[in-house]
Amino acid sequence: MIYEGLIAETMSYQADAGTLTIKKLSGGSPCGSKPGQYKYVIENDVVVFSPISDECNARYNSFSPEGYKKL
Repeated sequence: MIYEGLIAETMSYQADAGTLTIKKLSGGSPCGSKPGQYKYVIENDVVVFSPISDECNARYNSFSPEGYKKL
């Protein structure tokens, strides 16, 4: 993740069968090394993430409920 031109967070990502798993590798968020899992759906060039499980509230709250439109 890049914020104001600086790398704020380094994470690993894995997508499989509509599930996205995110794990923090380094950075300033309070998230530990436990991964978060999110269901994702892509419709009309918009991807929406819904939490399956995530103990990190900062990561959980960073997702917009409206989703993200393809640019």
